[in-house]
Amino acid sequence: MKALLYKDLIVMKKEIIMTAVILAVYIPLAVFIKNEYLAVALIGVTSGLTVMFPNYSFVHGHQSNWEGYLSATPLKLKTIVLEKFLLLLLALPLLLLGLLTVIFFTTVSPSVPVCLTLLFVTLIFGFIQIPLYFLLGPNKARILMMFMFFIVFYGIIMLMLDDQFGSFLPAESTLAVVSGSLLAVVFAAAYFISRAVYRKKEF
Repeated sequence: MKALLYKDLIVMKKEIIMTAVILAVYIPLAVFIKNEYLAVALIGVTSGLTVMFPNYSFVHGHQSNWEGYLSATPLKLKTIVLEKFLLLLLALPLLLLGLLTVIFFTTVSPSVPVCLTLLFVTLIFGFIQIPLYFLLGPNKARILMMFMFFIVFYGIIMLMLDDQFGSFLPAESTLAVVSGSLLAVVFAAAYFISRAVYRKKEF
């Protein structure tokens, strides 16, 4: 697992630098230009960067036929699949950075239920995309996921700009339990579907 993660982080160096540059430009804009649209958009940007992180691994693997090499190694199937989910979790601090920047340094103050909702939606999309990448390949899956992602997050961003959005959400404790339960179910489904798809692939 450690070797796979290290390999992906090395080959994704260009994308990691690009992510850092985007944040280095966008965060100061959101902080110093007191505009609620920029602040809310920062959350969308960091969420998108989080979801896209595993995609970089799939793209590089597809270009180098890395899966063909993996099939000849003694690595277990569960290790190969779990590593993709771990990449998503490693990128989660990007979204947390966006949320904390907006909360402490801008005029927008999303409530805890709103923050939990954004975290939930980001992880749901992140989990769902991984079996799609295994099934469709990075190019087709990326187009489909980006289309769905922009529709959902455009809607959430518009709702965040509505002062009444938070009032429609349940209490923090209830939301945390429901979101956590749904995330566990979606993760389990995405993991086992990914394993089944990968097992049937021919290299």
